Amino acid sequence: MRLLLSILTLSALLLPSTAAAQESPFDTVVAFFTALSEANHQGIRDSTTENFLVLEHGEVWNLDKLLSVVRPKTTLRRNFFSVVSEDVRGDTALVNYWNKALERSENGEERTRAWLESVVIIKRRGAWRLLQMHSTRLTTEQIPENVAFTERR
Repeated sequence: MRLLLSILTLSALLLPSTAAAQESPFDTVVAFFTALSEANHQGIRDSTTENFLVLEHGEVWNLDKLLSVVRPKTTLRRNFFSVVSEDVRGDTALVNYWNKALERSENGEERTRAWLESVVIIKRRGAWRLLQMHSTRLTTEQIPENVAFTERR
């Protein structure tokens, strides 16, 4: 009996706790942009709700519209982020962040794109999913100098 209790205690200490094992809501944003960069439609679906909306520069896109323009590309895209704020209340999170993408074409041409974005993320069946994204396109000059970006995949 003591051996069994010792094994159970050791297992509880070595296995990650449920709280530690749960992903951050922002991890869903990273997964979404990784899938977008790879033109991975299933990955995009896995990180969004069925009624996901993108609002960008006066346009409203649902998931079907977004997927219709996401096609395999010959460019390599690297994603960089800087979280401005994250507010989690139960099964809902609001995250504001800077987003920067470095794109390199097959012929070596490079382009940097930037956005200031906010997302509403909800937990469905135990997993965080993007419900809504609002995105403002920026020039790289519009990004404050003190913003520190981290590459995420």
